[in-house]
Amino acid sequence: MDDINDLSDGINEIDDDVYEIDYEQFVEEDSNPSFSEEDRIDSESVENFAWFFNCRKVLCSIQFHPKFPNISHLAMGGCNDKCIIFSLQEGKEACTREIEASETVSVVRYSSDGNYLAYAVMDGHVTIMSTKNDINDYLKYNEFEGPGFIEYMRWHQEKNLLLVIGGDPNIWCWYENSIYVLFGSNMPLAGTFFFNFGVAVACQDGKVQIWSNLTTNNKCANVSIHEISGVSSQTIEYCNGVLVVGQSNGKIFLVNPTKKVVEKVYQFHYDSIESISYCPSGVKDKIIASSSFDGSIFLWNLDSGVKISHIEELGGEAGVTMTFWHPSAYILIVGYTDGSICVFNCFNGNVLVKRRPHTGPLMDMSIKMISQTELLIASVGHDGSARMWLLKT
Repeated sequence: MDDINDLSDGINEIDDDVYEIDYEQFVEEDSNPSFSEEDRIDSESVENFAWFFNCRKVLCSIQFHPKFPNISHLAMGGCNDKCIIFSLQEGKEACTREIEASETVSVVRYSSDGNYLAYAVMDGHVTIMSTKNDINDYLKYNEFEGPGFIEYMRWHQEKNLLLVIGGDPNIWCWYENSIYVLFGSNMPLAGTFFFNFGVAVACQDGKVQIWSNLTTNNKCANVSIHEISGVSSQTIEYCNGVLVVGQSNGKIFLVNPTKKVVEKVYQFHYDSIESISYCPSGVKDKIIASSSFDGSIFLWNLDSGVKISHIEELGGEAGVTMTFWHPSAYILIVGYTDGSICVFNCFNGNVLVKRRPHTGPLMDMSIKMISQTELLIASVGHDGSARMWLLKT
């Protein structure tokens, strides 16, 4: 990765509204007084930004190809009504491919095997492309009309099965060129897969809706979670056999997807739960990281509910929007509403790296391990910028 900084030299102009600057230019031109010297790049921890991209419109979503850097592609979408795919190969001129869309490209996601790229448009149109080693060889594989105002998509970790959630009570799933519409009873906010073909979604009315097998039946089970008026289920993840559901009142519920009942209730937070992530070593240790809009992060044991660590770096100044575990299982990467990204030793709470790559809310982030000691972090913000940098651990 010695040549990673060369990538910034090869990114060409995209259109009149898009430009790029390299890291040295960024440092000279950034006169924002809210940036302290501590917010600058710490050369002992990370190298310079690999590249900087700005479309002057909100960027919504970004993701590395799963086989990066062997297939060094990065997909991005936003309010410029385009899905943009970058090819960022070391030692070669970086290139881009633009795919025009009818409206804002709200979500871009590669399948877990990297064979497909799906991008969703706010009007409900979903396009699935088959991927190749050359971005110019990506081909449209399928497309369908899903719910309007799509803000959430995820692929199954093992199957080419896509879950789509938008401004509609129903859930759209794509699998082997077939569309499955799961009829829901309330607005879904987030969803996950469990077992082979099970689907579960967290809903605005506080319930969890569960479909045991989307390919064989369309029967929905509604699991009531201590219903309180005005409380919504914000996020949901399948972790080691249970559904972990975070609510807007700060409570966390463990739901058995087979019995469709609540088994345990925890409350570590007192503000809306924004993300739940499962430690990579969790099969053994069953460690969960949960974060809330007040900026607090708790690490806790899935079985016992015992708190392991509490992190509150920004002291309530910014809310957490997303968390990612480093593959080493002791580092947590956290994105905030003020555009900051912090890298923590999650068991003692020490801050390893603190950056503020965006001047507005962080919209999406993608991480990719490229060696045993090097991790790429790419992010997009409400300020219309995208940045990628190398973290050395």
